[in-house]
Amino acid sequence: MEVDYKIIAISIIALAMVYTGFIRPYLVKRNLLTKEMLELIDYACERGVGYAEQLYKSDQSIDRQKIALDFAFDVVRKAGIVPEKYLDIIRGIIEDKVRQLPKTHDENGDIII
Repeated sequence: MEVDYKIIAISIIALAMVYTGFIRPYLVKRNLLTKEMLELIDYACERGVGYAEQLYKSDQSIDRQKIALDFAFDVVRKAGIVPEKYLDIIRGIIEDKVRQLPKTHDENGDIII
């Protein structure tokens, strides 16, 4: 009995093509952010934190994190290109950036020089 390796090779290639073309896209969900989405998220986070810091310098009673989150979420929602499921990522970025901001006032509200 002689084995025809051409038929085996063609069968393997055909199975690979069916898998990559039809089966894999349904099994592997793609939730990738495009370059534009990443740039928008970065812009919204940076501007939100900067805006919150400016407001905080004039009024220490505001919550910098809440102001930054509100600004960033507003920008992202108005743009409409970043899915809602990525808002938790934005929240994490802003929380980290606000924590890294320097302290400008002590516990008594006095300005730290």
